[in-house]
Amino acid sequence: MAPGGRSSAKGESGRLVVKDAPSQADELHAIIEVTDDNLATLIENESKPIVVDFWASWCAPCRILSPVIDELGKDYKGKVIVAKMNVDNNKRTPAQYRIKGIPTVLVFHKGKLVETLTGVRSKSEYRKIIEKLI
Repeated sequence: MAPGGRSSAKGESGRLVVKDAPSQADELHAIIEVTDDNLATLIENESKPIVVDFWASWCAPCRILSPVIDELGKDYKGKVIVAKMNVDNNKRTPAQYRIKGIPTVLVFHKGKLVETLTGVRSKSEYRKIIEKLI
């Protein structure tokens, strides 16, 4: 059982998977893995900015971007929620946000989508967006 009474388990990426709809991301983990079932609730309930990387294991650009996202999770731990969603296992959310290519990173703040970035970007590009929100 994760802190706060939520159930959790390690996902296929080795990251924390928050199974119940979290009110806040687990502070012990730099990156969380989100699903179709819990991302909307996280967006609605979280006051911190949320950065969500939409990826797939077969996607070479996603593998290039992954270390950048991991570093952002560590750099902004406690200030920003950094999450990943596997598009092969979660179809509804990518369709809802009309994600046509991966990697795509969506940034949410105060319940609203504030930025969409498709393709591999530099860490500094993500940092500029995050710094405006914290």
